[in-house]
Amino acid sequence: MRIPSGLAFASSGEGLDARIRQRKAPSQARAQHTVAAILEAALQVLVTTGAEGLTTTRVAERAGVSVGTLYQYFPDKRALVVALRVRYVDGLVEHVGAAMRAAAGLPPEAAFRPVITALLTFKRENLQLSRAVRAAGGDFTQPEMIRAVGARLVQVTQAFVEAAAPGRAHPELVARVLVGAIEGALSVAVDESPELLASDAFAEELMRLAGGYLKG
Repeated sequence: MRIPSGLAFASSGEGLDARIRQRKAPSQARAQHTVAAILEAALQVLVTTGAEGLTTTRVAERAGVSVGTLYQYFPDKRALVVALRVRYVDGLVEHVGAAMRAAAGLPPEAAFRPVITALLTFKRENLQLSRAVRAAGGDFTQPEMIRAVGARLVQVTQAFVEAAAPGRAHPELVARVLVGAIEGALSVAVDESPELLASDAFAEELMRLAGGYLKG
């Protein structure tokens, strides 16, 4: 998956407390590589030890950098989790948004096929990251960020709804219901039955759910 530059969470105040934002954005290729290595290490520590075992020292050791280098970009372990969440959401919105734009103008039944396929592919290919950011709750939960994430997903879905079903009333509300319903089903798959992410039958049921609702 493409690693974002970091700008989205280095300088933006959208829903992020200054204390947990990435300290600075990497502007050079070497710095970008370092940040990518740190985030990958943070993910692996989360997967291996859970949120309770996440420390900046463990992450630095796994990434092969000094703790001082890690602190140049991330002030604490909460900032690492926030960065992983932003990384995940950026990839999800980019991947699925591209499928939505490509399907614009198709009737609902046809439009949802590439979108659901893209969504399942992303979830399957980023299963560890998806589970890690969901599991890192408690002190790592940021309600403002969760709302901001939801708003981004609703925004791209609303544009898709308006293109696929131009006569549908209340497109923003329709988008919110679609996002909630599909994400709910996917959450069960990610947490309990990951094999469903590669199931044609599961994909067909999601398409029937989304296409039928949008057509209605």
